[in-house]
Amino acid sequence: MRAHSLSLSSFVFGAALLVAGCGDDTPAEVQKAEVDTSALQAGTDVVLSGNTGTVDVPLKSPIPASASESDLESDLEGAVALVVSSVETGASADLAAGTLVSSNPAAPGEYTWSMNEERDTITLEFYNQTPGGLTLKAGRDYDVQFAVTPNSYVMSVAAMSFTVTPSGG
Repeated sequence: MRAHSLSLSSFVFGAALLVAGCGDDTPAEVQKAEVDTSALQAGTDVVLSGNTGTVDVPLKSPIPASASESDLESDLEGAVALVVSSVETGASADLAAGTLVSSNPAAPGEYTWSMNEERDTITLEFYNQTPGGLTLKAGRDYDVQFAVTPNSYVMSVAAMSFTVTPSGG
C-alpha cells in the first residue's frame, strides 16, 4: 500500500511541476500591449485635418516587435470599437468600423491603423464623414465608448466611456 501512495504522490508532484512550468514556456512574442485607459479617460488627442481625423490610443506597454504594421491593422479590424456620439445631437458612429484601407482614408467610412516608432501609441486615422454623412466638428464635445475584444497584439479592454473635444479643422 505504501508503494502505491508513493507512486500516486510522485504522479501528483510531477503533474504539479508540469502545470507550474507552463507559464514560463510562453514566448516573449505573444506578450500583448496594454491600453493606457487612465490616459484615454484623461483626454486623448483627436485631431481633424481636412477630410481626415486621427485618434491616438496610448499604450502602457508597446506593441510586440514581431507585429508589422499590416499585421496590426488586420488584427485590430473588428477588434476595436470606438463609438463617438455628439453631446449636442446624440448622433453616433463607430470610427473603427467601415472599410479598412492600407493608406490614407479617402472616402466616407474608410479608416486605417498605424503605430508610432516606439510602438507605444496606436493611431486610428479615419475619413471624417460616415457613409450616412455624419462628421466630427472641432471644438464640440463627443462622448466616446471604447472597447477592445480579444486579438493577437493588444490586451482586451472592457467597454469604457470618456469625452473628447476634437481640435483642428
